[in-house]
Amino acid sequence: MSISCSSLPILVLLLFFVAVDPAEAADFNEPVSESGINAGSPRDLDDRKSESEEEQQGERPESDEIDHFRLLLSDFRKLAKTDTLVLMGIAGTSSYLLSRTESPPGELAATDGSEFFGYADYFHGGATPAALGLGLLATGYLVNNQKHLLVGSALLRSQIIVAVLAQGMKHAFRRQRPDGSDHRSFPSGHTMSTFAMASVLEREYGIGIGMAGYALASYISVARVDEHKHYWSDLVFGAVAGYVIGRNCSASNDEVRGISLNLLPTAGGVAAQISIVF
Repeated sequence: MSISCSSLPILVLLLFFVAVDPAEAADFNEPVSESGINAGSPRDLDDRKSESEEEQQGERPESDEIDHFRLLLSDFRKLAKTDTLVLMGIAGTSSYLLSRTESPPGELAATDGSEFFGYADYFHGGATPAALGLGLLATGYLVNNQKHLLVGSALLRSQIIVAVLAQGMKHAFRRQRPDGSDHRSFPSGHTMSTFAMASVLEREYGIGIGMAGYALASYISVARVDEHKHYWSDLVFGAVAGYVIGRNCSASNDEVRGISLNLLPTAGGVAAQISIVF
């Protein structure tokens, strides 16, 4: 059996999550907060209170245990949420309508692209976001920084979901690339992975870093069109899907987001109110 180089980042990520020692992982019967940190028993809470007191006295406590594998399973379940399915459906419909206006596959010759987009070659799909996630995770463990741990975990989990979803759809739709090189055009994996990264960074570190992430994701995505590796319709779905996946994986995704329907009584009967919170 042969393994392509493009599959190595995915295998590394999967091994990272599967290799978690069950003896060190939190008990599945313990309550878990929205951020994935085990709440524990009353005795655990007392112990953490003691640790907090020790920290104030100059001793650094151990980091709270984060159950990466359980969070990953929860992130996969969020793909079936109503708001996620609605956004994916809108993106898919938009991509289909846009694809009706695009050139037939194979009509565009392969090209290295313009010089302006040459730097995009240094970003290898999901490998760059995954490397950033591993770096933040390692830094978080080394300096005992809970924020870096949560963001690193969110980045890695988002890239695993992107890899599974993107590769599954590529094999299902088998759309030929504009340059005719293969049948893995839809959706754009580069777009999906980089927009997932930008979505996590924006929710965790604020709009400034988030905008920089979205700018980088847009640059890499447009470069794929410039090289005739993707159509614009591939990018539309990839960008929306990546954004949604990153949003779902973000540890700061605690506020109520999604689509809700409320029925309100009025003088003439009943009115429906639909609210969408991103």
